Amino acid sequence: MVPAVTADDPPELATIPAAEVPAPAPCFGSPFGPGLLTYEIVPAWLYSQMVIDKNELREFIPFFGHAIGTTLPVGAGNASALGWANISNTNMYRANQLPPPSYFLVEGIGVVFSPLVEPGLRSVFAERYTAELRVDDKIFFHAPVAMMFDVAERAGEIGPGEEWPEGRGDKVCAARYPVTAYRGCVPLDPPLILEPLRQFGVSLVGRPFRPSGKLSLWVYLKGRHARSTV
Repeated sequence: MVPAVTADDPPELATIPAAEVPAPAPCFGSPFGPGLLTYEIVPAWLYSQMVIDKNELREFIPFFGHAIGTTLPVGAGNASALGWANISNTNMYRANQLPPPSYFLVEGIGVVFSPLVEPGLRSVFAERYTAELRVDDKIFFHAPVAMMFDVAERAGEIGPGEEWPEGRGDKVCAARYPVTAYRGCVPLDPPLILEPLRQFGVSLVGRPFRPSGKLSLWVYLKGRHARSTV
């Protein structure tokens, strides 16, 4: 029910009949709505890693399906010393869902390649694969990896005693592997709220090929985490 216009309302509303006064827009002072005003809201990231060895690259590569302390999935390589996922692999404590009472506002999504991945291998993968963000059985984001990835890569001159990968000289390497400004994180507009216990995940889907080396990458969701203060 729309409340009647009062003396405290803006003057332009005084000429509008009460029945026609527009309902107030959703309040995003807390981006999660008034129900979570007592929660602590902090900037945060959710991330999940896959380390793919030769002959293990597949058409469908799921992320966020393993949690800290669980066995790394098939095709993820031996990313930790004991074969168990740790904080370097993911910061998920439940596979494909947030534990209550946590909420997460997804404001952006991106892919980060390890700086140890060869540029040629990274380029072929980015060209062939597409990212999908799903919540339950619905796709909320769909884009080529080529428009949403980032990487840490060395550039320029090297210091005394240093070598480029595979023994390449600095001039040859700088010519073949120049620094490129990648787009990185792609914003979601409007943002997407992940509720506790809702199933979600990101998959990279594409045409498999035989990689020349190990492929290590993370998918991350950038946004804000709402957590209970009690």
